[in-house]
Amino acid sequence: MKVRILNKLELSSWVRSLNFTAVVSLLLGGDRFYCCDEGVAVEVGGEIVAIATIAPHGEDRSGQPTIVAVYVPPQFRGKGYSKAVMEAVIKRCQERGFKKVRIEVMSKYLMNNINSLPEELRDVLDIIDAGDIMDAMPG
Repeated sequence: MKVRILNKLELSSWVRSLNFTAVVSLLLGGDRFYCCDEGVAVEVGGEIVAIATIAPHGEDRSGQPTIVAVYVPPQFRGKGYSKAVMEAVIKRCQERGFKKVRIEVMSKYLMNNINSLPEELRDVLDIIDAGDIMDAMPG
């Protein structure tokens, strides 16, 4: 497993390679994508298996750095990649000097992964629990 930082162009190219689904559109489209300047990817065998995007000025230019999306393609779910990308994106945010990072959690699976992170990583997050609205959506 390898962690790689994607610039906006690389991130955009990867998003365009995905099958268009409601989840991809909601998490990685429009304004949610526009505000992001980079992504943190987890790769296995040269293939991206998980991604998290960072908006340094917040999703709605709130000023609070934000992890906007965490996405694992369906064929890679259940293998621990979501937790791995969460650890990596929080560490990347710390490297960038962000003291507190907002994340709106819309999946019980992501919340479970966040809750299993080491305390020093969880403490960086300003968690907004939006329930499990993404869990029922395919893709």
